[in-house]
Amino acid sequence: MANRRNDQERRIQDAIAAFRSKQVPSLRQAARLFDIPPSTLSDRYAGRHKDHATAKQPSQRLSPQEEDSIVKAVEQLDAWGWPITIAMIENFATQLLHAKGDNKPLGKCWYSNFLTRHPDLKLRRARTLDQARKDAIDHQTLQRWFDLFRTTRLKYNIPDEDIYNMDEKGCMKGIGDNQEVIISRSEAAISIQPCNREWVSIIECISACGYILPPFIIFEGQRIQHAWIPDKVDKDIVIQVSPNGWADYNIALNWLQHFDRYTAPRALSKYRLLILDGHASHVSPQFVEYCVSHDIVPLCLPPHSTHELQPLDVGIFGPLAKSYCSQVSQGALPSATRITNAQFLVFYQRARQTIRGNIPGAWGGAGLLPFNPEKLVQRYRPKTAPFVSITDQHGRRVDIPVTGALAAQINDIVEDLFKVCSTPKAEGGPNQGE
Repeated sequence: MANRRNDQERRIQDAIAAFRSKQVPSLRQAARLFDIPPSTLSDRYAGRHKDHATAKQPSQRLSPQEEDSIVKAVEQLDAWGWPITIAMIENFATQLLHAKGDNKPLGKCWYSNFLTRHPDLKLRRARTLDQARKDAIDHQTLQRWFDLFRTTRLKYNIPDEDIYNMDEKGCMKGIGDNQEVIISRSEAAISIQPCNREWVSIIECISACGYILPPFIIFEGQRIQHAWIPDKVDKDIVIQVSPNGWADYNIALNWLQHFDRYTAPRALSKYRLLILDGHASHVSPQFVEYCVSHDIVPLCLPPHSTHELQPLDVGIFGPLAKSYCSQVSQGALPSATRITNAQFLVFYQRARQTIRGNIPGAWGGAGLLPFNPEKLVQRYRPKTAPFVSITDQHGRRVDIPVTGALAAQINDIVEDLFKVCSTPKAEGGPNQGE
């Protein structure tokens, strides 16, 4: 039904255009040429009837301009290589509705109706939507990520100094036995028990050359209290609050402006590359629009890959958690003492001072700088049984699989060779210039 309606609307528009450009002498001939009832074409040309989409606009919760902002954001994210999902598009719509006080959930048919109103978007997104359903990384996913990183840098001519990685993590203010102190948002949803909600979230960002942006600290609450901020805390640290203690799309947009304020004066090129995990709460049409207007290229990591590909996860948050635990222990607080927001800020600020030396290893461990994709890709490449090739009496090649301990030994040798071949040569070595 929707496709027939779209086809008829296109024919009506073509018929009107043909009549206005005098390609046909009358509306009746235009109606006959484009197979439209003459009365329908006459009413539309005279403005007595509206097209279906325009007639439905008063009952639509999002205006055409708001839907256009979603389309533009999706198209731009797709151009940047992001996986476009139905959930992302629906989340954009929900954000726009909430911004104007409409908190009712989207209808069950909203997405299909949205695609009907924007049929070109549906055709361009079909392949991307299918790809986004993958749940785990493999060597092909990793290779696509490294190809995207390399080609994006070349396309926008971005030097090492203008490459950044940001991430949001939850931090448990107190410490206990056998507990993770800094964890991801999804892990926090599982870990936090009703009796222990002493958590705060942090947004950190590091550059490929060792620069660390002042952090965002997000406490649970309705408004910032002056007692939370002791005098000894760096004034550049940004304190935010949200109902659940995590960033929402407004805080994410505030952070992006914070990022721009600190990195634009340092930029060596027109564009800055920002690597992030693409969490739904961070990305909005306004976030995308700000990136475009301020020459920020956000690159989305593949799903379920941050433990391998995100520099902050690879080499920063682990040592940072240990350093924070050490600061709390040195504070000599009784184990039952509740750590206040003010104490957390002091301990966390001290802990951050120890992480700068880990930044080169974090980028190297993620295979990005120096650029060394094979270091990770080979780890996920499926192992095949080695074989011995011989030629039989008829001159044909015969492959005989090698199994058991010898097969494992051969695979180990192959892995060692990959490591040797993928290790970057040190500059200034004895063979330089040969």
